[in-house]
Order: sequence, then structure tokens, then C-alpha cells
Amino acid sequence: MDSYIIVGISIVFGVIGYLLSRKDAAQSKEMADLEQRHTKLIDDLYTKHRIDVDKLAALELQLARNHYEKGEVTAMFATFKSYLDEKFTEMKNTIHEIGDRRVK
Repeated sequence: MDSYIIVGISIVFGVIGYLLSRKDAAQSKEMADLEQRHTKLIDDLYTKHRIDVDKLAALELQLARNHYEKGEVTAMFATFKSYLDEKFTEMKNTIHEIGDRRVK
């Protein structure tokens, strides 16, 4: 009778060990899948970060390229103003010449 009890207990411990090993294997697979997903998410995040850094660097270069000092802008507008004044004076003189020709 004692041998039946020992065999029964051994079978129960064997079944419990088998069930625990299956559960452990399932958890290991689940953890590996989670780790793989997290690794992919982290890689995607770093990729997005690198893209954003590149875009920001390009934007900084563009801003630097389009930046003018106040003195430069003032000089450009002064040159443009003198150009416009000259052209409007020429146009005024041309209109006066046409008017003078028509009067004669």
C-alpha cells in the first residue's frame, strides 16, 4: 500500500512538474515576443528621432541661408528704392515727352 501512495505522489508531482514546465515555456515565448516588439518599437523611435534630427538640421541650414543682418536688409531696400526712383523718373520723363509731342 505504501508503494501505491509513493507512486501516486510521484505521478502527481510529475503532472505538476509537466504543467509548470508548459506554463514556463509559454511565458518564455510570451516574454520573447514582448521583448521583440519592444525592441522594434525602440528601433522605430530612434529611426524617427534620427529623421527628425536630420529635418531640424536642414531647417537650421535653410534659416541660416535666408538670414540677413538688419544692415544688409536696409542696404538692399535702399538700392531697390533708388532703382524704383530712377525708373519712375524715366517713366515720368517719357510721359512728358509724349505729351509734348502731342501738343506740338
